[in-house]
Amino acid sequence: MPFVKGDPLINRKGRPTKGTSMTEILREVMNERSVGFNNKKISGKEALARKMLSTALSGDVPASKYIFDRMDGPMKAMFDLPEELFMTPEDRAERIRELEEKRLQADIEKQA
Repeated sequence: MPFVKGDPLINRKGRPTKGTSMTEILREVMNERSVGFNNKKISGKEALARKMLSTALSGDVPASKYIFDRMDGPMKAMFDLPEELFMTPEDRAERIRELEEKRLQADIEKQA
């Protein structure tokens, strides 16, 4: 049914707003200043960061990993890196020789 001007069924106030999301509440609380470190007012973010660092320094490996991942980005897995990065120059030269031999064999088979 097309829009008809003056229709009493039209919702003139629009869609009702939703309640405040958890993300918005957390963001607000984390930005508030509160007494925390040496009787100094710090934000919830800073308090959380200090607690996380304290936990990591006390030997908690997951906390340490989290901090390093946030600061430097996650480490690349070893299997994602090319094998050539871990080869000695001699190993690299041997690998090149093997590849050249395979290519020569393939060329000979094509000619035959």
